[in-house]
This record gives sequence, C-alpha cells and structure tokens, in this order.
Amino acid sequence: MKKSSIIIAVILVVALIAATVFLVPKLKDDNSDTGQTTDQSTNDTTTDESQDTTEDTTETPDTSNIPDETPTAAIEVPQAVQQIIADNQDAMYEDSSNLLATGYPSNLIPLYNATMVSESQLITSASGNPGWLTSFVSQNTTEELTTFYRSLMSNLTGFSEETVTETTNFTATSGAYSIRVSISPNIQEKTDLPGNSAASIYIEQIS
Repeated sequence: MKKSSIIIAVILVVALIAATVFLVPKLKDDNSDTGQTTDQSTNDTTTDESQDTTEDTTETPDTSNIPDETPTAAIEVPQAVQQIIADNQDAMYEDSSNLLATGYPSNLIPLYNATMVSESQLITSASGNPGWLTSFVSQNTTEELTTFYRSLMSNLTGFSEETVTETTNFTATSGAYSIRVSISPNIQEKTDLPGNSAASIYIEQIS
C-alpha cells in the first residue's frame, strides 16, 4: 500500500513539473505578444495624432487684403503744400517703426501730431483702383486737426469740406490721386487707443 502511494505521489510530482515546464514559456510568449501589440497600437495612435496635428496646424496665407495692383502714378506735391509741411515739420509723424503702408505719400498728406497709427494698408477700391488707407489717433483736439488739414488740402484741386454730426470730411485731388480726410473725436471704446481725436486718410489712384 505504501509502495503504490509513493508511486502515485511521484507520478503527480512529475506531472506538475511537466505542466510547469510547458505552461510558463507559453505564458511568457503570450505576454510578450500582448506587449508588442499594445506598443504597436500606441505607436500607431501617436503617429496618427502627430499627423493630424501637423495637418491641423498648416495654415493657408490670407491674401484677401493684398491689392490687385499698387499705386504707380507719380505723387505731385504743390509748392504751397510743401511749405505748410515744412512750417509744421516738428508735428509731422516720423515712421521710425515702419507702420505706414509701403509707398504711403507722407510728402503729400502727412500724419499730423499722430500719437499712434491704428491702421495703414494698401487697398483696392470698389472701382478696382489701387491706393492707401491710413488711420491714426492724436492728443490734439479735432479743431486743431481740422485747422491743419483744411489749410493743407485747400491748396489742392477741387477742395471741398463737409461736416456730418461730429465728423469733418475734406476731399480734393492732386494729380492722379483722389484724397479724402475724415476727422472726428476719438471714441476709445471703439478704437481701444488713447487720444482726443481720430483721423482717417483715404487716397485712391484715379488715373
């Protein structure tokens, strides 16, 4: 009886050892495969996310504000205008920061006592003509700005003046260019810029 029990016990031990030898490598292989699959899946996901991010951050340049043409006609400055600018040279805006649009004719319509340029760009008018649109704010009063631009533009062809509520509009032509200057009180809630007055200068090449 004892002998048969020992034999059975030996058989069970051998069976357990054999099972262990067979199952342990199998489990290791399965875990390795699972890890590889997970790593591959993670890599694929990371690659996809990276590609998506690259695609999302690629921007197309905005060309909506680029004019079809730029002004090419020569700027004609009457002698009287040159003299007024020279007499007020200390009040003329110096574009040391290159804020004015390319080619803006400061020698014809300068920015008077501008504290900050809020806008300056080349434009194409509704008629398809090239030109400039420039706006600025000033610590000067609207009366001081209107006095200067009235004296300047009254020396140009076809000068006219019109006041609508608190805005004064001057229009005239000089050579190939039509000019309009509008002056009004500065509303900081709209411009978000400090200053007492605001001016907008529109110059269009008409021939």
